[in-house]
Amino acid sequence: MRVALIQPKVFMERVKDVKNAARLACKADAEIIVFPELYPFFNSSGREMVNEAVRKKALIIYGETIGGKNAATLAYPNGKVKRHFKMKIWDNEKRARGKKLNVFKYRGVRFGVLICADFYGGDLAERLVSMGASFIIVVSMDCPAYGEIWENGLVYVSRKTNVPIIYVNSCSFQKGGRQYGGGRSRVVVPSPGKFSRRQIISAKGPIFRQKDLVLVEMGTNEGIRVFDLDPKKYNDPTRGMVK
Repeated sequence: MRVALIQPKVFMERVKDVKNAARLACKADAEIIVFPELYPFFNSSGREMVNEAVRKKALIIYGETIGGKNAATLAYPNGKVKRHFKMKIWDNEKRARGKKLNVFKYRGVRFGVLICADFYGGDLAERLVSMGASFIIVVSMDCPAYGEIWENGLVYVSRKTNVPIIYVNSCSFQKGGRQYGGGRSRVVVPSPGKFSRRQIISAKGPIFRQKDLVLVEMGTNEGIRVFDLDPKKYNDPTRGMVK
């Protein structure tokens, strides 16, 4: 399965962000295309990305605000839409909390989606794996100050659950005197599903090996990273999670 991580510039202007998202989606040659948290609809929603999913014949995961909730929306090629609503809310957030954790399915593959703080602690990720997820997508707009926490957390959870973690962040931007984003989107893939450099289709950014994991990391600028993932290699019921 070919997955595209899209790390966009953020204009904080609906028209510009939607136009930029459509441009980037058009360039991404993948079956699943993933945008960061609340992108391109920071304080709104829209059908533009659903239309793009139908046109591209791909699953597009993008961010929007629905009914006062932070949503990761899954737009399917048939025009149908499913959503995960952020369940863990920071103290300074003024959005309602989601209540249900779902495992989604696409082309016979089961996977989970989490939004930023949902990933903290690793408990929701472990629940998704116990529900049958073969990999987990984490979308965020977290600031660079938490970079080391993300790096360690992604490695820890991937090693513990034995499934790949796909983390997608936005480029840096300012809002209300605070910096968001910071880039460094990445993929952490545990053994035995190691993949080689030739499987990295757009090859900007280093590939690190840390014990039994492979980390694919983007830089801080706008860009697209496309990679091939074989979900059948993960979440084998005979293996279980690492205790």
